[in-house]
Amino acid sequence: MSQRPQRVTLRTLGMLPPPRRLRELAIANAAMDAILMPEWELRYFSFDRRWSNGEELASLRNGSGDHHFCLFTNGGVFIKGFDRESPFNRVPPRESWPRELPQAFLHAIDEPAFDIPHTTFCLWHAERGIWRGVIPSDPHGAEVRDVPLGYLDLLLDDPVAYATWATDYHERPIAVDTVAAFQRLDPLDEKLVRTLNPEAVFAALRDELDEIGYR
Repeated sequence: MSQRPQRVTLRTLGMLPPPRRLRELAIANAAMDAILMPEWELRYFSFDRRWSNGEELASLRNGSGDHHFCLFTNGGVFIKGFDRESPFNRVPPRESWPRELPQAFLHAIDEPAFDIPHTTFCLWHAERGIWRGVIPSDPHGAEVRDVPLGYLDLLLDDPVAYATWATDYHERPIAVDTVAAFQRLDPLDEKLVRTLNPEAVFAALRDELDEIGYR
């Protein structure tokens, strides 16, 4: 298996896909995690296509405190992340959030579920825009441009990243070609599900995968 891709930083935000493709990848990650890990509390990825008023929410939690939330709205996507080992973890006062944050995402920094007091970075991509981001506790420090941003490499449009991570985490070989099929959102059937996890029962997962939005 080839080497994992370069870590995403503020300097390399262009590596991330645009919102619509990021949404597809987030759905694929949540679906694969559901198939590989029946126990909800041991999963990293989730996706709620009915989060709130037409908004959708993808999240990652590693069980040790690290997390990110991806809020998909009609205006694009907002990402808030926390890395417990980062030196830039100070409670960001509201005035330290970037003034250029689009109106469509302002409500996100008041959302209790996103655990805003524990923030390392936030990113956003408005429709017809580009990726922008900041580390609120040190928005002007040049050194933060190269700080790795959590697990965002698992949201890149590259099946190697998820396959490499999943092989290590689940302690079973995960084929890159299988991950690529999920990231294309190939139609779900028993064969595809069992290719990822021979022990999975497609019928038992159908409702959950529909809730995730993978159909």
